[in-house]
Amino acid sequence: MRLPALLVLSLALPAFADTTLVATATIGPDTRDLSGLTGTLEGGFPADRLGGFGSAIAWTGKGNEYIVVPDRGPSNGAVPYLCRFHRVTINVPTDVARHGVAGFAITRTVMLTNERGEAFNGASTAFKSDGPSDGSRDLRLDPEGVRVGPDGTIYISDEYGPQVLAFSPEGKLIKRFEVPDSFRVLARAAGEDDEKPPHNAKGRVVNRGLESLALLPDGKTLVTMVQSPLIQDHSLDAQNKHVGVNLRTLWFSTQTGKPLKQAVYTVADAKQATSEMLAISDHEFLVIERDGTAGEKAKDKKIMRADFGAATDVTAIESLPEKGLPAGTVGAKTSVFIDMLDPKFALAGAKFPAKIEGLAFGPDLPDGRRMLVVTSDNDFKSDEASFVWVFAVEAKDLN
Repeated sequence: MRLPALLVLSLALPAFADTTLVATATIGPDTRDLSGLTGTLEGGFPADRLGGFGSAIAWTGKGNEYIVVPDRGPSNGAVPYLCRFHRVTINVPTDVARHGVAGFAITRTVMLTNERGEAFNGASTAFKSDGPSDGSRDLRLDPEGVRVGPDGTIYISDEYGPQVLAFSPEGKLIKRFEVPDSFRVLARAAGEDDEKPPHNAKGRVVNRGLESLALLPDGKTLVTMVQSPLIQDHSLDAQNKHVGVNLRTLWFSTQTGKPLKQAVYTVADAKQATSEMLAISDHEFLVIERDGTAGEKAKDKKIMRADFGAATDVTAIESLPEKGLPAGTVGAKTSVFIDMLDPKFALAGAKFPAKIEGLAFGPDLPDGRRMLVVTSDNDFKSDEASFVWVFAVEAKDLN
């Protein structure tokens, strides 16, 4: 076991109207976790490297403690990276106006196992071709969203299945949510091209499954969303290029694990994808909507505000159009909440990462403002740092 790594946060100037960037944590790509694993994976990747953890973050509700979850590991699912989550602390200066030193530390690493105690891993090959299509016999897992329930239950959304799973604080699977068959591909395969049309005519697009996960304030409802439209919702053209813009959200009861409804979130452009959603109320969310480019080429990295208060339940609609919505159907109303590339934040530039993926509230700041934490996913790259941005948001802007 290694001692928790203490990492220094660099600080930025106030920016973007009533929202202030309080601090930025830069975590080096060679930082190690506390899994205690030794050796290397294929390609020389250390088994205990702290990578990809910015895929998802959730505040535990206790002090400055958060859960962060790496995705499927290095090499895009080519190696059996053992799935895990980390408990971390993020310390923000008490006097945020003075921009003092803050810190990020890993306190514990927990491995994820199924009901039978078998370890989940990120390899695309870790599924049973003769098993049920709901993934209940598979060991492959691509964690992309995380939330913590009032009782400490850890909820995780998975891109492969796609699945929504509930884990104990010790990392053991305790519940599988009933994801509708319409979200699943029938022809599962290790190769990405072999899961795209014409091999599948419905279900999630490969690598574009249940990326987002939100827990409503009452703790009774989970909401997840596909990163891109489902295949049957005209996600792809004849060349399998992204053309659709209508993404389905899926709402669950945390008590029964059964789906409650579906509603539509529409992205601004088919080249855009969503990475996370965070509940403000029982019908409003913050949503990360972004392009897939990094550095100077990055053009769209936004946190949107989405209101589903008047959104139609589209569960009974088998196929959504490529653009627009069927007559009488209403999607979420959206507006820009934070533009991460706004010059006032001084974040844009050569080092800005491609993937902004984690979103969580933290404890209120001493001056009464809400803490909003945003994280990046470095895809386990050996030459790319991970970032944690801490924003201060006026409470009135979340009403």
